[in-house]
Amino acid sequence: MQTIEIDSVFYRNIYSVSVPDQFSKTTFHYKLHENIWPYNVQTLAQVDFPDRDMRIHLIVNYKVRRSVYLNTR
Repeated sequence: MQTIEIDSVFYRNIYSVSVPDQFSKTTFHYKLHENIWPYNVQTLAQVDFPDRDMRIHLIVNYKVRRSVYLNTR
């Protein structure tokens, strides 16, 4: 976990997770979205090519509150 300062009153946590090649990042994103949707949290994902690493941002009230980086080992 890494905490970054956005401004003087707002910080964001970034969680970096190493996953094996066979791990389905898309399925993880879908399941995460399913579980946090009732709390009015949106998810936005971005895939970095050619490594196929995924960055998932958790958004509340149009602000990114947390990020999860899924990095292939």
